[in-house]
Amino acid sequence: MLLLLAAFLAFLARFTWMSGLARWYSADWREWAIDRVSRACSLRGVTCAADWRIHQERMDLVADTASGRVVVTITDLPRWHMLHHSEQETALIDQTRRHMQAVGAIAGYIWLPRGRQVWWQRILLAHQRGDLRVIVGDDLRMSRVICTHHPRLSALRGVLRPRR
Repeated sequence: MLLLLAAFLAFLARFTWMSGLARWYSADWREWAIDRVSRACSLRGVTCAADWRIHQERMDLVADTASGRVVVTITDLPRWHMLHHSEQETALIDQTRRHMQAVGAIAGYIWLPRGRQVWWQRILLAHQRGDLRVIVGDDLRMSRVICTHHPRLSALRGVLRPRR
């Protein structure tokens, strides 16, 4: 019974934290998000660079994984429309595609760190395919998605020596 109460309180604390994060409108939230994802990825051997500039455009985050480069565009949109994209969402898709082409990325992500999903979006966004995907959630979710392109065996190849 005590374990069930502890789990419920942990869930409630996380929900309260994420709700507060969604209402956070500080000027430095983007830098905070980039810092958190970069730290989480560096623990898994993925190097991240923030604020790249190519052709007068600024890329939020570029990660070098074992499979290739990954581009992340961060936005403060609270929701992502699945069926009918707004002008801002269409512009974000075009911008991320340009960034992917500029650096030769294997994948691109549009990340909504302060976004919220309804139940059917969780199902549809979880089963996205292709080289451009939308990620809604916290920094741990984004770092896990980036690190899927960097398997542990590939990360260890530089450390392990071949047998003689």
